[in-house]
This record gives sequence, C-alpha cells and structure tokens, in this order.
Amino acid sequence: MEQAAPTLEEGFRVGRFEVHPKRLTLVADGESVRLEPKVMAVLVYLAERAGDVVTRNEFAEHVWRGRVVSDEVLSRDISILRSNLGDNAKEPEYVMTVPRVGYRLIAPVAPLHAPPAELPADVASDNASLPDGARRNSASASQRLRYLVPLLLAVLGVALWLRYGPKPEPDHALDARNVAVLPFVNLSASADDEYFGDGLSEEIMHTLAGVDGIRVVARTSSFALRDSKDDVRDIGRKLNAGSILEGSVRRDGERLRITAQLVDANSGLHAWSESYDRSLSDIFDVQNEISTAIANRLLGTLAPGSRVGSEPTRDPRVYQLFLRANHALRRRGAEPLVRAVDLFEQTLELDPQFGRAYAGLAEAYTLQPSYLGTIEAEAHTLALAAADRAEALGAGEGRARGVRAFLNFRSRQWSQAKADFEAAIASSPEDSDLQQWYSQYLANVGWMRHSYDVAKGAVDGDPLSPAANQRLAVISLWMGDRDAATRHFALAEELGAGAPGLPEAYIAFLLLQTRVDEARDWLLSTQTMRGRDTSWIDPVFEAITHRGSVERALMVLDAGFRGGAFSARLYFGALFFMADVDALYGAMEQIVVSQDPFDVELFFSKEGRPLREDPRFANLMTEIGLVDFWRAEGWPDICDEPTSTLVCR
Repeated sequence: MEQAAPTLEEGFRVGRFEVHPKRLTLVADGESVRLEPKVMAVLVYLAERAGDVVTRNEFAEHVWRGRVVSDEVLSRDISILRSNLGDNAKEPEYVMTVPRVGYRLIAPVAPLHAPPAELPADVASDNASLPDGARRNSASASQRLRYLVPLLLAVLGVALWLRYGPKPEPDHALDARNVAVLPFVNLSASADDEYFGDGLSEEIMHTLAGVDGIRVVARTSSFALRDSKDDVRDIGRKLNAGSILEGSVRRDGERLRITAQLVDANSGLHAWSESYDRSLSDIFDVQNEISTAIANRLLGTLAPGSRVGSEPTRDPRVYQLFLRANHALRRRGAEPLVRAVDLFEQTLELDPQFGRAYAGLAEAYTLQPSYLGTIEAEAHTLALAAADRAEALGAGEGRARGVRAFLNFRSRQWSQAKADFEAAIASSPEDSDLQQWYSQYLANVGWMRHSYDVAKGAVDGDPLSPAANQRLAVISLWMGDRDAATRHFALAEELGAGAPGLPEAYIAFLLLQTRVDEARDWLLSTQTMRGRDTSWIDPVFEAITHRGSVERALMVLDAGFRGGAFSARLYFGALFFMADVDALYGAMEQIVVSQDPFDVELFFSKEGRPLREDPRFANLMTEIGLVDFWRAEGWPDICDEPTSTLVCR
C-alpha cells in the first residue's frame, strides 16, 4: 500500500528545536515560542532546502509567491529567526549567510514523524530478484529517470518561453522624466560595504529630487527591486518610471570605482553610461556629476559646467558615518534605530555643522517609541531639539520639518501641525513616510476621508512601502472597510512591516476580527520586546471576552498607567475595546493631564460612534483643543457645526 511521505509542514526537527509550522511555534526544553507567519515560512523553506544555498530571488518566489519585496524584508525575517533560534550570524549553528547571494540552513533537519519508505509496485516487482544493494541502486536510478526527464523537459520549456515568448506591450509610454534609482550593487570584497552603495543611490535620489521637472520614485519601492532579475522594461512599468538608473560600487581602501548607467524603460536601451575611478574624497563630485549628467540628459536645460547639488559635509569620514546612520535608520526595528542614533551622534561629534545629520537624528528619535516602547514625550523632546538644530543649519525642509509637524500633532498643537505638514509636503511631495504621518494627523482631527485619500496617495506613489500600506490598512479599518484593511495589513507584512512598527493598530485589527488569542499574543510579545510589564494583559483580555471581572481589569489598568507600565495609547485602546463608555470617559482626565499622546482617531472610527454620541464627547474635544481648531479650519464630515451643542454622527 502506497504511503504518503511526511511533509515538513506537518512538523520537523532542526537542531534542538521542534518546529510546528501550522501552529507557528518553536519548541525547545519545554518552552514554546511563536513566530510571525513569514518568519516561519522562511524557516520552512530553508528546511526544505537544507544544506543548499537559497538565493534572495528564490525566497521571493517561494515564500512571497512572486511578490516584489525589498532586501531589508528578508534580512529582517532572518534576523528574527536567528534571535529565536539563539543563533549568531558570525558563528552560526543554524543559518549561515552567503554574502551577496543568500542563506543556507546548516543544522540537521528531520521530519517529526517519518514513515518507512515503500517502492512503487512496478519497481519493487522488477527488482525483486536482485540483491539488496542492487535493488536499492536500481530503484533509485529508475525513480530518478522516471521523474527527472519530464521535469527537465518542463523546466526547459518554461525557460524557452520566458526567454523567447511574447512580451506584453505597455498601454502607454512611460515618462522619461520619472526616474527610478536602483540601489548600486556592492562589488567590494566586504559585504559590510553595502551601506555605501545604498547611500550613494539615496544621495543621488536626494539631489535629483531637487531638480524641477524630474520626478524621483520613492526609495522604498526602488530599493524593493534590489537584485531583481526583471527586464528593465518590467521594472519601469512596476515603478511607473521611464528612466532607470543602475550602477555598481567597488571600494578598495581609499579608492572607488563607480559605474552608472541610465536605461530607457520604454525601449530597454542605454541612454547614458559612465565609469569613475576616484578617491574616496571625490565622492561628492561623483554624485553630482552623475546627477548633473542625468538632469542634462532628461531636461537638456542645465548650463555647461553647472551642478545640481552641494556637498553636505567636507569630510569623507563624516560622510561615511552619515551613510551608515541612514542605512540603519531605513531598516527600522529596535536595534537598527538604536544604532542609527549612535551613528548620527558620532557623525555630529566630528561635524557639528552637518544639518542633515541632525534631521536624521530627529527622525530616529521620533520613531523609537513605536519600536522600542520608550516614553513618547521624552523621545519627542530629544527629536525636537535635533529638528531645531537642523533648521538652524539650513536643513529644515523635508525631513526635519516633517518631524516637527509630527511632534506638534502628537502634542495636540493642531493648527501648527497642519501648517508644518503642508510646508514639509510642499518641499518633499514624494516622501511616503511624510504622507503616512500626515494621514495619521488628519484622522486624529476627524478628517477621515482626507486621511484616507492621503494614505491612498502614499501607496499609489510608493506601492512597495510597508509603512504606507500599513497606514492605508489602519484608516480603512477605522472607516469600516475590513476587506481593504485585511489586504493592506497582509501586504505590509509581506513587505516587512509586520506588527512591531505599529502594534497597537494591528492588535485593534485582530480584535475587530475577533482573533482574540492572536491579539493577546501580539500584545504580550510587544510588551516583552519593549521590556515592559505584562501582568495586566490577561485581566484585560478576560474583561474584553467577558470571561473576567471588568472592575478588576479597570483597577489593573489604572494602577499600570499610573506606574508607567504602558503608554496612554495602550491604556486608551484597552478601555476602548472593553466597550465601557463610562470607564473610558472616567479615565480621560488622567490621560489628558499626563500629556502622553493617545489615538484620538479612534473616536472618529466606525466603532467609536457610542463615544461620539455621549454628552461628554463635546467637552473632551473642547479640552484637547479640537473644537477651536475646527472653528478655524473646518468641521469633520461626520460633525455638524454646532449652534449650541456639538453633534457628531
């Protein structure tokens, strides 16, 4: 009787761990750890290919089902996997990095329940009279020939079709002035120099973005196509870019060899190319020569000898630190943000007049509460000081102005935040991170439709941005479109956001889908990651599911908030989902007085209607300054301009 072979999806051992993919758990020494779905999928695929080097493209094809994902996404998932396995990247026992290629699982793998193998009946019959060893060899050869030949023919057919088959023509020509700058390939001996190629690409983006008439594709989407094997015409269509700049960097001590080429995404033909053999001290000249050549090629309006950018600092050593700091900042996550702050501070110790480094430091401080759970007010004080310094040094537009706008929003300075956001977006209209912050602000002042439009615009302009997709998921959730929320949360996870970047919103999403156990697990892991108290979580979830005392949950929440166990955002969210209107309004005075920011947008969500219908809603909106703001700037769609009483549907 033919017996099905065990699959790794049913469970397997890797090293000292038992892996249960369907339960998303690792088990060792009686302790169970839950993995994110994509992290588990990466582990399963590594186990299926145990011993082989798995390339980044193979991960994209088999784990992300062909979706375009950035290099940072896979690196993040591998990092999380190693952390849970207790592995060390420098001396690995489980996952080995193969520089510039991929990863290899080096620990032994075995199915948890492996039945004895049986030969197919025809093979067993044909070989019945052979000695044992010969029967095994004959069966093995027969099976290989039986299955390998059709497989090889199928692979050959697919390869020929992909190489010579018809390619769909685009519906319209792509605008050559829309430029996508792909990350420059690191050809240096050290894989650690990848930051340099990334930084060079980003600096060229920054310079070109300042040229009138040229639109630069957002960094997140361009960098998501790192190592893509797609034809340049396909890349152009994915990014809506008519021109693609690609290149490479080889660094040998103080010497650089940089190649760059501009490709027409409509025809696939080279429009311009150049090579540069320079010293490290000439890096600013190279960046500007490349940017100027592209601007001249696309616009033909620059005067001979003109330059489109300026040197951000005079010291190449400082510049390298700055590029490394930016590289860490773009990776997000707890450890990268701590590293980013350290590198920005090192940069500024060497060059205290480097305004853009202060702007980067301000952004890193602003993001830390979401990833590290640091006190928001404390982080924002540091961020504001750095933004002030950036502005004083002439680097106040774009990034620094956006940070100031976000900080004013979180401190409920609604009108000033609006002015700052509008100025920042006018300066950097393609910045999807800035747009998703602006969408948060708009929802918090009750302008939900405008918030949705801005979030949708951020995704349209930067479709491979995890942060933009996550923001669109959140505002879709508040507006009652759970299908759209589900799609964009899933896409954000595939692109690398997961829940840690905005855990409170993702936990709310799970609760509204009645996925209570998952919501509890995410909250538990978030608090644990942040090094914060978790003893209050079970009483609160027992109250939410009506299995425990609401009074006990309220006592635990009140004590926890007063003791600093969690933020006002979590305190407010817990009360919101306990659906106790009196308890929530009873706690609002304590929350407002604390000056700790909370998510006002929940009041304007579909589920927030009972809160809006309560008489205390008008008093709260007056106390936090929104009524005065609305009188000056306009009323939300769901609210009527009051004659005597504020009414919001």
